[in-house]
Amino acid sequence: MRSASEPVGRDVEVLELVYGLVDAAGKWPTYRAVDLRLDRDLGIADTQAALLGVSAAYLRRPWQSHGFNDADEVRLTLPGIAKCEGGLGDLEFAVRYLKWAASMEQSSSVDAASLVVSSRQFVECLEWNADQIFETRDGDGSTAEPRTVPDEASDPEPSTADLIAPDIAEQRVRLVRLRVATEMIDFWSGAGHQPKAPWDWNYTINRQRIRVYRELRDAIHLLDLEEPKDPARAEATRPAGETIEVPGHADQVSRAGDADLVRRPADRDGSIEVLLTVLRPEIANVSGDLVHARLYDEAIFAAYRHVEAALQKRTGNPSIGDALVKIAFLESAHPIKVSDRAGDSERLVQLFSGPIGLFKGDRSHKDTPALPCRSRNECIRQLAHASSLLDLLDRDRAIAPALRGYDHDPNGRTLKLWVERATPTTEVLLDSHPGRVVGRTSGTITLNVFDVPPGEHLLALVDGTRQGPERPVWLLGDSGPDASWYRVEKIDIPLYGDADGVHELPARGVRLAVMESRILQQRVVPTAETYQVGDYVSWAWGGGQNLGPVWAREHPDDPLIQIFNSTMLFSGIPEAPAHAARTVRVSLQPERLRLRVGEKVPLRAIRQVTDGTAAWSELLDSPNVESDDEKIAAFSGGVLFAKQPGSTTVRLVADDLYAETAVHVASHPRGTLTDWITGLPTVAGLAMTDAGLVISTRENALWRIRKNGKFDVVAGLPLQPPTFGGSDNIAASPNGDLAIRLNGHRDVLVLHASADYTTSRWVSPPESDSAIMACAWEGDTLVLGHSSGAIWQVKADGNPVQLTCVDGPITHIVKANDAWLVLTGGEPSHLWRIEQATPDQQTRLLPETGVPDLAAIGFVNDVIYLAEFHGGRILRLDDPDTLTPIAEGLNNPNVVVGGPDGTIYIAEFGRGAVRRILV
Repeated sequence: MRSASEPVGRDVEVLELVYGLVDAAGKWPTYRAVDLRLDRDLGIADTQAALLGVSAAYLRRPWQSHGFNDADEVRLTLPGIAKCEGGLGDLEFAVRYLKWAASMEQSSSVDAASLVVSSRQFVECLEWNADQIFETRDGDGSTAEPRTVPDEASDPEPSTADLIAPDIAEQRVRLVRLRVATEMIDFWSGAGHQPKAPWDWNYTINRQRIRVYRELRDAIHLLDLEEPKDPARAEATRPAGETIEVPGHADQVSRAGDADLVRRPADRDGSIEVLLTVLRPEIANVSGDLVHARLYDEAIFAAYRHVEAALQKRTGNPSIGDALVKIAFLESAHPIKVSDRAGDSERLVQLFSGPIGLFKGDRSHKDTPALPCRSRNECIRQLAHASSLLDLLDRDRAIAPALRGYDHDPNGRTLKLWVERATPTTEVLLDSHPGRVVGRTSGTITLNVFDVPPGEHLLALVDGTRQGPERPVWLLGDSGPDASWYRVEKIDIPLYGDADGVHELPARGVRLAVMESRILQQRVVPTAETYQVGDYVSWAWGGGQNLGPVWAREHPDDPLIQIFNSTMLFSGIPEAPAHAARTVRVSLQPERLRLRVGEKVPLRAIRQVTDGTAAWSELLDSPNVESDDEKIAAFSGGVLFAKQPGSTTVRLVADDLYAETAVHVASHPRGTLTDWITGLPTVAGLAMTDAGLVISTRENALWRIRKNGKFDVVAGLPLQPPTFGGSDNIAASPNGDLAIRLNGHRDVLVLHASADYTTSRWVSPPESDSAIMACAWEGDTLVLGHSSGAIWQVKADGNPVQLTCVDGPITHIVKANDAWLVLTGGEPSHLWRIEQATPDQQTRLLPETGVPDLAAIGFVNDVIYLAEFHGGRILRLDDPDTLTPIAEGLNNPNVVVGGPDGTIYIAEFGRGAVRRILV
């Protein structure tokens, strides 16, 4: 039976409010969000008191003793969920899932060390419509996102749920709620989900722990099974001052922050053996028999002689006394070091010199020491002090287990530690709480950190008496690199209902910094809410009256810009404020390189930064990168040089974090697919020029990889409202001019190579009722492909001439000798060859049935290559009926271009990377 009092009245309202704020992505609300809603909806001003007033059986206590921080997630327990409206039904659904997962484990192969089960499999078992539930539309596993600027014929700001059937939306919500509940149940060792499709998740099942759920009856049975069984784990969330009872003992103790939570009865028989158990084993070995013989001075001498011998062994120096201690902690090339604090080395000299000189040195020269020991208890205390000195030696950073770096997966809720000098018995302490270890290898330890709130924590590795130093680690919660966030940048922007600025709307505009799919943009949205600059808000739109078209300008001298054709009001809830930014992760990109001798390739050092709520990535300036073997590969100025065949590891250390790249230099065969540059924002286009490969992304800059391997910015793109969304595809002319389609903009921007891309001009679409979808060059003439299927030429003087028209919207054009290769979208895709001399003559180059999902054409050394977007393949067109795969397993390939030597470069849209196929 549960001893916790049943929640009633206002406590139930608090539980239901918290559970109701679990969002569509399956994230628990932050304390900031709960605080605002408790005040607004329930009239509760003191949120800390209200939350801490709910029993810990129903609402999880904050990790820190002072209460919740703004960014902390507020989570219910399983019994807490059960008390909410609809919560018991959610737990019944969880019971159904657990029984199914247990049956999967029972029927799986006995040779399988682990078992991964997914929501897709469960949905198929339920006989729901898996194709609709897990339907993808944008190539990265997510469903279609809400449109930023609705067109005139659409509803304003439709959400994902608006685009799917109500029953499918309800089933997705049930799957998300199922993940929220089952994450709290101890049956899994690893977990993951799609950030943009949180109903698409999987668990790595712990085969032993899942078996207890085979005979589950109902939700009440589940709650009984999940009662705390481990007193240590149950105690971790017990409030200060609450008494605990130790099984088998009648005495109780109040938790007041002491290291020993349980007061056990003192030893009452006074046996020497019991007293010796408090000593280090080696001290007990050299002094124990002497204590039994009541030779207390000899026992003390033996103990401190052993401490001195430990110093001699550690330093390799035969000196004794003060000289040895100074060598050990101050004067050697590699002194014993237990902390980074200034002055601690001097303090260690004092701490060791005094006892060794006073208790060992004095006894080694006299028959009767100046300070004789006259009782057993005094002797034991001296031996305990000698043990403490040996404990300090085991904190030496040269021998203690150490953290080299870490990687936090906020989706899987795991913390992977890269460690050295760790053993299978090494424990991990997070803020002095034992960490839940779910995996080990020779160099890593993986923790489940589901219950640990976001923010900074102190981590220590302990292996018996060997204790590594405490190191700060930062847990990102759901603010990992794939997480979306929305930060208020400016408030009170005037909004108008007409292009002349006569009719000012009652709503005000808020400019948001928006991070979605690793792309940073700016958006202006109308709202009736009150926000503060720096607030992070949820992405939500309220009901009510449609505002119709909206114009805005941030400064009186700016022109009015239409930001919406029609829209409702933005109603996002403030979730957390911004704090000082700090580095929480570093990486080298790519993380693996396969090179040939003599190659020079970019190697980028990237740091991930967070302000406690949001996370983003930045390039590191002048990184400290070293190679294990510089004869094989060396790093300098952002470029990695491949020197001779072999394998080495290139290492980065920055801000006490660690990352590495594996490098293999060899005569890699033709056709080898390898990373070239990774860790980019979404890659939209590639263009080969004489100066190097130009890369366009969804951010507002163009980058170039030069022939010498340098990676730098070519040009910044003009910001274009309303989404300021960077570039789409690009094309290079023979003289190096670049034609760029800006995301969400109808015109094409041409950058002039002759001015080093500092000047540009706009090229407008000749057809007013269709959009430019693709562009290519014929000398200085720009060739444009339209959504209508029309192909136009626009010469340098700006005069357009229509060449021809194909069936279907054009998605890509490339020049192939004396012809154009044109790709049309739809289901399926079709490829056409159009002769320049006779553009009205069109030849279909694919079977009549077409090929689904083609995204791009590459023409390299007179060979046609095609990128299959969702299939992740690069296909070679051998003849109209033969497509040969030459590369597979890519993440949404969307561009294929050739280098001067015939190397094929491929943009991976979903991964933010450029890969290459070696010639």
